[in-house]
Amino acid sequence: VRELLIYDPLRAKMKITFYSLLACLMGLGIASGLGWTGKPHSMPVIGTEAQIPAQAVQPALDLSDAFVNVSETVTPAVVRIEARRQVSASVTQRRNRL
Repeated sequence: VRELLIYDPLRAKMKITFYSLLACLMGLGIASGLGWTGKPHSMPVIGTEAQIPAQAVQPALDLSDAFVNVSETVTPAVVRIEARRQVSASVTQRRNRL
């Protein structure tokens, strides 16, 4: 028994879009494989040279090491902070009224 297929325009458009996208990607892959694409001009050339000399960076590294040493020394300490302030008489009277 053979079923009748009904033409679905949405399904046909999706097939065309899929095959078009597949053809574009395959064409791009073939062109890249053959070396037709060349170097992209938008990508900057990455230099391996340091822009800042090592002598200029050394003080920052020393400060970082000093901070690490201080934090390792202070880490086991317990810190307790208390704060007290005088309460005015008017605040105390308002509490008593409630």
